[in-house]
Amino acid sequence: MTFLAAPDPSWPMQAKSEIERWQDVLGPKLIAAFHIGSTAVPGLVAKPIIDLLPVVESLEKLDALNPAITALGYEAMGTYGISGRRYFRKSAANGRRLIHAHAFAIGDPAIRRHVAFRDLLRSDPDISAAYQTVKIAADIAADGDMDLYINLKDGFIQMHEALALQTLP
Repeated sequence: MTFLAAPDPSWPMQAKSEIERWQDVLGPKLIAAFHIGSTAVPGLVAKPIIDLLPVVESLEKLDALNPAITALGYEAMGTYGISGRRYFRKSAANGRRLIHAHAFAIGDPAIRRHVAFRDLLRSDPDISAAYQTVKIAADIAADGDMDLYINLKDGFIQMHEALALQTLP
């Protein structure tokens, strides 16, 4: 079983459309929203799941809007193991995962880390190609085990997130 799909040029438009839906629901409580993850990097193989990073005024205000977000088709998962985050996931009727939204309050360091890594992959074709090699090898080695797949990529991600953060002003 493979997790990865060939790059899809529609991923950025899918993300943009979904971000607009979040803007409609959250209004001014949504400070910014980013398309992150591998689907945000042109030409990179990825799990065909759009990752969004909504940045909100506060998690408490976001929590109050959970009914409106679930009306968009999302499942509200709380922190889902990461303190300071609110995690939402959206699936198709057949159960296939479509979107992960990792919401953070403005100022959370996770925002900068995720965006910096995405921008590094977008701007450096050598690092992006190396990451693709790691992803494909992890996908093959994991043989359908998502936790193993994530763990096998972790060292590369940690090292390059640190590099990306060092290059920021």
